[in-house]
Amino acid sequence: MAFVEFDDQGRLWSREQLDLLEATLQAENERKDTSGLAVIIFAHGWRHNCGVCDSNVACFRTFLRQLHSDSSAAASLYSSARIRPKRIVAIYVGWRGLSSKVQPLEDLSFWARKRVAHRVADGDFVELLTRVELFVRRANAADPERARLSVIGHSLGGTMVYAALANILKERVLEAAQHQEEKDPRASVIRGFGDLVVLINPAFEASLYEPLIELAARFRRFSPLQTPVLLTIASETDGPNGFWFPLGRRIETLFESTGDRSPRRQIVTSVGNYQEFWTHRLTAAVPPRSPLSKDVVARRIRDCACALPLESIDPREAAYLISLVLDRGNLPSEPDGTEAVPYGRALLTPLKPIDPHNPFWVVRASDDVIHGHNGIFTTYLLDFVRRVVIEANVRSRARAG
Repeated sequence: MAFVEFDDQGRLWSREQLDLLEATLQAENERKDTSGLAVIIFAHGWRHNCGVCDSNVACFRTFLRQLHSDSSAAASLYSSARIRPKRIVAIYVGWRGLSSKVQPLEDLSFWARKRVAHRVADGDFVELLTRVELFVRRANAADPERARLSVIGHSLGGTMVYAALANILKERVLEAAQHQEEKDPRASVIRGFGDLVVLINPAFEASLYEPLIELAARFRRFSPLQTPVLLTIASETDGPNGFWFPLGRRIETLFESTGDRSPRRQIVTSVGNYQEFWTHRLTAAVPPRSPLSKDVVARRIRDCACALPLESIDPREAAYLISLVLDRGNLPSEPDGTEAVPYGRALLTPLKPIDPHNPFWVVRASDDVIHGHNGIFTTYLLDFVRRVVIEANVRSRARAG
């Protein structure tokens, strides 16, 4: 796991970190004992930093260990095929999300930290994202399966990721929309950033998401080759975004005017809590063995380690994923946008009829899937995101062929 840090002005804390990251990526890519790289960028949120004992750092390490263990376990099912899992290279984006440990200053720091998150997004963070994406493209030039890239932002880290990528995604939507009439379905595919961007309990207003949705609405229907581009996943028990966010936004926008296309409810509601955007609900298809309790992550930090209640990959799920990678299994029939679909031990249910190829999902997650605002590293979320990435990659490969 590499660390890249930013100061409160949005500048890289040390450019040497970025240079070292690129050298590390190149060295890992040249290894002969793996089938490539799975690059995961994680931007933490409010009340966190990149201290070695920060709960996000400790729990993200545990999450990565589980992901690696699952990959190894799945690969062992087909030892005769000599499958080698991709080597995971994680990039932890550090910034001063925790500016005070003294109450009530800690609670009142949210809006100051939100402004800093936007400064980071407008600053050198874009360079980090771009350099990593360019590396992945170079790695995939000779072998399209060599490298995968996922970007995850949590809380104000989700704000940071979206603010940095919003205009890039809008540009790519407009570019694809110009080719809707062409016979080749590949021409109208909206290219995402990397393989997938995931925002978990993001802390930004719905009004910032609306322009992207309006541009996507220009498609009469999406290309049959289209795969998910941006997943926004919001917990139904997220207190800060459900209470403090609208309260603060009402005060912050008290003297701001709005036009007909800027409903006030959009500018005071976090994107994951704006009902008009909801597309799906994610729940536990299999009951948890040990139900999460209040502040589970904070209480499980011991000696800078995190004992998350993660369960090993289900053998049936592992066999299914490996068969997809080997092209030995048939993809399930594509949903029609109205039926519930299992994703490992999670269950995704559409909340309204939706084009199954719509690349922009806003998912409501039950408490088992995401516990409150910070309980994000769960078995169900891991199953869901992993399946989305692998199935999207296989579907694109199958159709393109």
